[in-house]
Amino acid sequence: MLITVFASWIMKDSFSTLAVPCSEDSPAIYLNDNKLFLLTAAIYHGLLFHLRFYRNQYNYTPFKIIQQAKFFQVKSQLVPVLFESAAQIFKQLLGFYLIFYFLGHLPRDLTAHLCRLSICPETSLSSVQSLLQPELFLQSFFLGTYMYFIWHLAAVLLRTYLTESYEFRIEPGLDHLSDKCLHNALSCKSNPWIQYLGFLDLFQLSRFSFNRRQVLFSATFPGCHPKNWSQIYHICLENLRQLKDATQEFNHNAFVQAAIPQQNTPNWLHNSSLSASRYLKPTSLGHMSLNESVTGTSLREERPIKVSLQTKILEVLKKKPVFGYFLRELPDAAPRKLFSSVQIHIWAVEALSRLVAASYAEDTLGIVQQNLPEILNVLVSLYENVERHFKLTSTLGRRSLTGVNCSHDLALRHAFRSALKSAIYRIVDTFGKCVIDFRLSLETQRRLKLFLEYKE
Repeated sequence: MLITVFASWIMKDSFSTLAVPCSEDSPAIYLNDNKLFLLTAAIYHGLLFHLRFYRNQYNYTPFKIIQQAKFFQVKSQLVPVLFESAAQIFKQLLGFYLIFYFLGHLPRDLTAHLCRLSICPETSLSSVQSLLQPELFLQSFFLGTYMYFIWHLAAVLLRTYLTESYEFRIEPGLDHLSDKCLHNALSCKSNPWIQYLGFLDLFQLSRFSFNRRQVLFSATFPGCHPKNWSQIYHICLENLRQLKDATQEFNHNAFVQAAIPQQNTPNWLHNSSLSASRYLKPTSLGHMSLNESVTGTSLREERPIKVSLQTKILEVLKKKPVFGYFLRELPDAAPRKLFSSVQIHIWAVEALSRLVAASYAEDTLGIVQQNLPEILNVLVSLYENVERHFKLTSTLGRRSLTGVNCSHDLALRHAFRSALKSAIYRIVDTFGKCVIDFRLSLETQRRLKLFLEYKE
C-alpha cells in the first residue's frame, strides 16, 4: 500500500489524493473512489503475494549448480520476472473486480466514516459501467505489475547475493586469519549461511581447483602432519554420521510403528493388564519407581512433568475432528523435515568422493588413502539407511518434483540419494577391485561387490 501511495504522486489528479471535489463548481469534498480502488487493490495484491511466497517456498534459498556472475544472474531473470508479474496481476485483477463489485461498499463506507468524507454518487464505483473504465484498469494493471516486479526483483537480488560463492583459505597465512579458514566455515553452527558457503567452496575445490587440492593433500610443518586434510575430513564425516544416526533412528521408529497393530487391544489382554497393574503399580499418591543401586534398592518418588496450558489446549483441540485436521502433523512432515537441510551433506558427499578420486593421481604422500576405509564405511552405511528410508516412506503421499509448486526438500531428498550412489560409484570406478582389500565391515564389502558388478 505504501508503494501505491508513492506511485500515486506521479499519476493524474484523479488518482493522486483521497479527497477530491465532486465537480469544479461544487466546493464540497468527497471521497475519491479511484484512489480507494487502487489502495484496496494494493492490499489485495500484497496479501496474495505473501500467500504465494510461502506456498511456492520462495523463502528457501536454493544454490544453483552452475555458478554465474551476479550481473548475468540478475540480467537473465529481469524479463521473465516482468512477464510473470504482469501475468499474475492480470489474473488477480479479474478476481478483484468481482470482489470489489460485491464487497466494495465495505471499505468505501469505512473510509468515508473515518475520514469524515461524503460519497459522491456521480464518481462512485458502485456500478458495472463505472468499474469498467479503461483508464482505471490500466492504472491498476501497471501499478500492480510495478509492485510485483519490485518485490520479485528484491527477492532475486537477495538470493543472488546469498548464493554467491566465496573462496576460503585452506591454511592461515597470518595469525589474524586463523579463525577464517575453510575448516572454520565448515564447522560454523552459529551462522548457517557461512557453513553453506564453506561446503560450497569445498565442493568447487574438489572439482575445479588443482592448486588448492595440492594444498589440501600436503603435510604441514612442523611435524609433517596432514592437518589441512584431517580437519576438513573429520568435519565432513561428523556431519554425515549425524545424518546417518538421525535416518537410522527415523527408520527404527517407522518400522516399530508399522509393526504395532492398529486395532484395539483384545479384552483378555486388557483384563490381564489391569490385574497385573494392581501389583506392579503403587497405590499411594504420586508416581513411585524402584531404583536399583550397588548398595541395595531404594524407593524414589518421581515428580510429575509440568505441562503448559498451551500444550494442554493444543492436545484437546487435536482430538476434535475439525481442529485436528489442521493441527495434526502431516504423514510426510517428519521425513521432509529430516532432509530439509541436506544440501550441505550433498556437497560433503560430492567433495569427499571427488577428493578421494583425485587422490589416486595427485596424493603423492598417501594422506587420503589411509582414511579411505572409514569414508567407505560411512558412505555405504548412510546409503543403506537412505534406501531403507525410501522403502519405509514409499506409502506416503507422493508429490510432483517438477513445476512451479515443486517442494525443495522433496527434491533435495532425491538429489541426496543420487549423490550418494554417484559418490560410491566414483570411488569404486577409480580404485576398482582394490576397495575390497581394505579393512571394511562385512556389510560394506557385500554392498561394494554389488557396486563393482553395477547391480545397484
